[in-house]
Amino acid sequence: MAGAPEVTPYRPTVSNPAALSAPGLLEFEAGFAHLRNDAHTRRDSVPYLFKYAFSEDIGVLVGGDAYLQQEDAAGNRLSGVGDTVAELKLRHALNDRTALGIEAGVRFPTAKTGLGAEQRDYLVNGIFSTEWSGLDLDVNLAYTRLGLVDTGESHSEIGWAVAVAGKLGGPWGWAGELSGAVRDGTSGRTQALAAVSYRAARTLVFDLGLAHNLGQQNGETIVFAGCAILFDR
Repeated sequence: MAGAPEVTPYRPTVSNPAALSAPGLLEFEAGFAHLRNDAHTRRDSVPYLFKYAFSEDIGVLVGGDAYLQQEDAAGNRLSGVGDTVAELKLRHALNDRTALGIEAGVRFPTAKTGLGAEQRDYLVNGIFSTEWSGLDLDVNLAYTRLGLVDTGESHSEIGWAVAVAGKLGGPWGWAGELSGAVRDGTSGRTQALAAVSYRAARTLVFDLGLAHNLGQQNGETIVFAGCAILFDR
C-alpha cells in the first residue's frame, strides 16, 4: 500500500538511528543473543524494546532484557529478568536525508543481584544519521552515569558506535558496525558487528548476525537473531 507506514528497526546494532517509529503506532522489537568466550563462560539474553512516537520528532522507548541466564566456567548459573531502560527521544531533521537525534533516560535496576546494574544509571545518547549513495550511516556518542561501580572505577562512561547499512537485493539488507566504550579504571572495549536482515512485510523485519569483542583476552563472540514488528491498525 503506497504511503503506508513501515517498520523502523533499531536492532540489531548498538547504535540507533535518529528516526523514530511511525507516529501513533506501537512498534516492538525482540530477539535472542548467545555470548560465549574463551574462558568458557556464557550468557544468554532475550532483549526487547517498545517504541512509541507521538510525532516524527518526539517519542518514548522502553526496553531491556526479558530474560537473562549466565553461566561461569564452573557451571554455576544465575538467571532472571534483566534491567529496564526508559528513554525520551527527540529528532531534528536537517534536510530530507540527514537528521540529529538525542535519547535521554534511566536504567532501572529490575534485575536480581549479579545480573544487572543494582543501582540506577542515567543515560544520554547523541545521534547523527544520514543517507548517502544508497547507504545509511548512523553515528552515536553516549554518556552514562553509572550508579554502582567497583573501587577505583569512574562513574562516567563514554560509549560510541558507527554503523553502515545497505541493501543486498530484494527484501535482503546488511549492516556493519564498530562500537566501544571507555571508562577510567577499567579496560576499554571495542566490538565489531555484522548482520543481515530480511523484510518479510512492510511491518515485519527479521535479522541475524554476530558480533565479536576486539582486543579482549577472553575473545567474546555473540550470535543473535530477532525481529522488529510495527502494529499497524
